Amino acid sequence: SSDLRAMRDSGIPREEIWVTSKLWALGCRGDGYAYGLKQAQESLRKLGTHMDMYLIHSPHNPRQRIRMWLALEELQRKGSVMSIGVSNYGPHQLEELLQSQETTVVPSMNQIEVNPFLLRDDIDEYCRSKGIAIQAWAPLAKAAKLDHPVVSKIAATHSVSSAQVMARWSLQR
Repeated sequence: SSDLRAMRDSGIPREEIWVTSKLWALGCRGDGYAYGLKQAQESLRKLGTHMDMYLIHSPHNPRQRIRMWLALEELQRKGSVMSIGVSNYGPHQLEELLQSQETTVVPSMNQIEVNPFLLRDDIDEYCRSKGIAIQAWAPLAKAAKLDHPVVSKIAATHSVSSAQVMARWSLQR
């Protein structure tokens, strides 16, 4: 793939590049464990290297959530994946993982949409209480709010772009 080629051609040592991939759970039609292992192996084959972070993207079926998570735990034990996390999980789905008698690893990250116009305080509070880091996706609100008057005023006051204001908000939060 072009991403792999870019990584190799960059001249940057692999240990200085953070590789994250995501298990798209919506494609699962059967056992989440087998599906999770199969998808991860395909990602690993395409990447040609281990993954630093592997995330499960919001499966709707509670049993599949647990089974997929168990697959990620296995991949982490084998060293194919260094760190495991989730994407778009609320407190209820996280609690399912943490309360399961089968799981043993707390997600290291929850990737959620969060920006100054979409506060996720309930998820943020829950994750902080469990030691789960939050990673924002769409921290610039999909560029839909870059012209918002408040953001524009702050940007003008500090002689920076609206995107920089929103990125700074995310970093400080």
